[in-house]
Amino acid sequence: QGDYLVVMGRIGAGKTTLCVLLTGVLPTVLGGTIRGRTEVMGLDTRRHHVYEMAQSVGMVLQDPEAQLFTSNVRSEAAFAAENLGVPREEMIERIEWALEVVRLQEFVKRAPSHLSGGQKQRLAIAAGLVMRPSVLVLDEPTSQLDPIGAQEVFSVLRGLNQDLGLTVVISTHKSEHAARFADRIVVLDQGQIVARGTPAEIFSQVELLDQIYVQVPAVTRVEWDLKEALEKARFSVLLEDAQASLGELLDERGVASQSIAVGVPPTPTSPAPDVPYVVLKDIVFQYPGTDHRALDGVSLSCLLYTSDAADDPGLG
Repeated sequence: QGDYLVVMGRIGAGKTTLCVLLTGVLPTVLGGTIRGRTEVMGLDTRRHHVYEMAQSVGMVLQDPEAQLFTSNVRSEAAFAAENLGVPREEMIERIEWALEVVRLQEFVKRAPSHLSGGQKQRLAIAAGLVMRPSVLVLDEPTSQLDPIGAQEVFSVLRGLNQDLGLTVVISTHKSEHAARFADRIVVLDQGQIVARGTPAEIFSQVELLDQIYVQVPAVTRVEWDLKEALEKARFSVLLEDAQASLGELLDERGVASQSIAVGVPPTPTSPAPDVPYVVLKDIVFQYPGTDHRALDGVSLSCLLYTSDAADDPGLG
């Protein structure tokens, strides 16, 4: 109870099967052959109907659009509670709370199709939260999101986990997010658990993870490649931890880590440094069928960045 558990593994390792199994959909709805026992919140998933399990276990799918089908955000959040006959006043209170938790309270009248990818996934989470589950299971909820959208989802889940004691079980390929947010990680390969432990314990097993095609955080990879030069055997999983150890290594080698800078040198075919690469002037854009301006009066110019332009970062 209260764990933030991340399930990792390559495609076909069994992550989705494990997630769906926890909801009772397997084998009750989708069929299949099962041996052993699955118990969630004291309920045997083979002996209790899916609607019973849904009152304790929420599920968010990989593709949010596959589970969003009402006309607006408020209706989507209310759907499950309406089906279970939650009293009206209590339902309204739950909806307002859930939308506030995922920061969508200002979008109650907007159609789900007009939300961004991250907002759609947060709406799917809100729809699950309205049921006040004890466990929230998410199957690759950020696989189709950009880094900002993925960060939003993982951050919201961590907040729910810490503030409400919600148990989170989430499958993902995103090692950086797993390293930052997970309490524990379980790694699957060919339907079996091959590793389990804290993020530091899991991602230090670089050779094993490489063999089963599970990505390690970029900072861990850097330290692994430099392991012969590093005195300490531990490998960082967070950027701020790697910064200290790598900084010490650079200082030992006579390289001042504070002086490292990255520049983009001009090529012979590049325009002069004062010629804008990109220019936008008073851009306004509105998607058809909506009254919402996605862009409203945006002006921007981007110049060529060179080492000679240190006082001008190149963004006008």
